[in-house]
Amino acid sequence: MELPTQSSLNIGPRKLLDYPEYFHRLLRCLETSISSISTDPVFLQQQLELFEHAKANEKAILLSLTEDVFGNLGEESPRILLEHIFISFGAQCSHEQTFKIIAAYIRQFSIQIDLQARALCVDDLQNLLLEETKHMSDTLNMLSKRFEKIDGPIRSHLMEAGKTAPLSKTFDIYAAGVRQSMQMIRQASKSYGANCDPYQCDYLNDSCTLLCVHASMQSLSTQLWRLASDLRLRATGPRGGFKEIILPAVAPGSSIMPGKLNPVMAEMVYSTSDQVDANHASMSMAIKSGWLESAASSGIILRNFIESSRLLRRTIRSFTDKCLVGVVPNTKNRVIS
Repeated sequence: MELPTQSSLNIGPRKLLDYPEYFHRLLRCLETSISSISTDPVFLQQQLELFEHAKANEKAILLSLTEDVFGNLGEESPRILLEHIFISFGAQCSHEQTFKIIAAYIRQFSIQIDLQARALCVDDLQNLLLEETKHMSDTLNMLSKRFEKIDGPIRSHLMEAGKTAPLSKTFDIYAAGVRQSMQMIRQASKSYGANCDPYQCDYLNDSCTLLCVHASMQSLSTQLWRLASDLRLRATGPRGGFKEIILPAVAPGSSIMPGKLNPVMAEMVYSTSDQVDANHASMSMAIKSGWLESAASSGIILRNFIESSRLLRRTIRSFTDKCLVGVVPNTKNRVIS
């Protein structure tokens, strides 16, 4: 029997090419920073040619970035990207002097360029996440209207209290929690990179601020976990459980319980939320693993942030479109009226 390889299992070390969001912003920051180095017309022309080529061949250059994230995603990233652009351009002889001038500049200002690219990358990711979260919030408001005339039992510690209330209030609470998390993300994102002094850049304070931004995403994942858990509990049945709502039949069927609906979309949310929590713990440990000015683990911090943002964005979209929009009341249940 042939054993699976590391590449087939996708468990190898992460590469720079795995994070195009950061690469795209780093390329733009390099171009902006270098444009102010010299007013020499030859330099300006060659610099323009280099970056026009880089933008036209962005995908090919990205695929050539095989460096390990753990060792190079950070202060070394501008230098690595410049070298790949120069090799891809293929005009080493005629542009060698220009390359040396740019390389010398990057060695002096690599941290500033990297942190600026990080801030723009984070801003892009948060805007995309907020779009998906807004879609989920609007869907919850729609569910509130759908359940406006549906009453369900009020419970205390999972036991019915003998009173009923509109189920629309439940979805109003969920929507309010999501909006609160969105506000936290906006406020945290504004603080990241806003007070960056170009002459006093350091990875410690930058990473700690990024950890706070990630904490706002962790809050959103917690809200999402609780929402998925509650819907899963309210949909339990058909022979036992609350049976208050019916979830869309994404993965229907059971060999021993006909009519059972497997709540796979809710369970997917659990996995994402757990991974976001793990990424947050890893980011905290990475920050604490540095010494003095060292930022040996800065690559892990940005890598985990990007991964959490991607996971949450995809999970929210899938959970909203394949679960929330199709939630309906189970009117056959005696406690639902």
